Amino acid sequence: MPIRASHGSPRARPNADGRGGSAPRLRLVAAPTPEGAPQQGPDGEPADGAAPWVASPANVLRAGISAALWAVGLACGFAAAMALAGCKKEEAATKVAVGPFSAARYEAKASDGTRLECFVFGGESNKPARLCGEGSPTPGFTGLLFAARAPAPGSRFLEAVGEPLPEGYYLLRPAGQASVDTWPLGKMAMREWLAGGKALLGVAATDDHHTHVRLIDPVGRSERNFDVGPMRAGDNFLLVRAPGDASLLLVQKLGGSELVLVRDPVGNAELSVADASDGKSAGNRKLFGRGDLARQNGGQFIPGAAELASVSWKDGLPHYDGAPLGPFEIPPSLR
Repeated sequence: MPIRASHGSPRARPNADGRGGSAPRLRLVAAPTPEGAPQQGPDGEPADGAAPWVASPANVLRAGISAALWAVGLACGFAAAMALAGCKKEEAATKVAVGPFSAARYEAKASDGTRLECFVFGGESNKPARLCGEGSPTPGFTGLLFAARAPAPGSRFLEAVGEPLPEGYYLLRPAGQASVDTWPLGKMAMREWLAGGKALLGVAATDDHHTHVRLIDPVGRSERNFDVGPMRAGDNFLLVRAPGDASLLLVQKLGGSELVLVRDPVGNAELSVADASDGKSAGNRKLFGRGDLARQNGGQFIPGAAELASVSWKDGLPHYDGAPLGPFEIPPSLR
């Protein structure tokens, strides 16, 4: 009779001489009888009324197939149990360095199916920061500017770690030995560090189609937000810097006509606007004239590096091809 081992009862059984024996750990039970083999009694002989089993090639083949199928069934059941256990296992994290921080990194997917990295900053603190996306160190390696994205619904990161912070930009700075200060900055189309990291320039457009120029102080954790008012450019500008970032000129990317001047952006900032298409100055006419060919061909003028290289500065004011741009005026929203 084919036998297999199984956990038995803990009750003690007497030995053959009638004396008490130790409690057996295993008992032998019958395994499935191979197809074609006779039923066997407890002594291994054919059961009453059963014909002796003949080891013919056909019987041997049938018995082998039956035993193999039984073994395969046990293996499949074991594999299924292991797979089920694996599904419940938490997503493994990898310790990585991100800028000045040590973080736990997880693999995830974005809604469009692309690969997405998620991080937990300050995991040992009472207020960890969970973010998905990518970050870049701030000047001086003192913090991290992080662009956050949302993982796909049902992501394993959500199940294993929890909901990350919403999409947008965040400024992360160390706050003690294990804690992190997470400053949400919202959405910004342009992000440029000024004066070696003393300020962060951000440009964004709100739902009411107003353009906002933001000057963010990463050390003081404060910002100045200038509502320029409604502009066709929205948040789509090109940046031209004066030496030392003493002044900044934002040039409309599609058309090149709307201009925003920021004087002394790191100190006492002043903001004014102009439109090159009005032809009020020689500089305006020269800049706007650079796009005549594109407009004549039914296209849109997009100032390139060659056009922007013609901007020069004098006393904090921009000139184009040697002629002054402007006049620049304070927009009604800032008066």
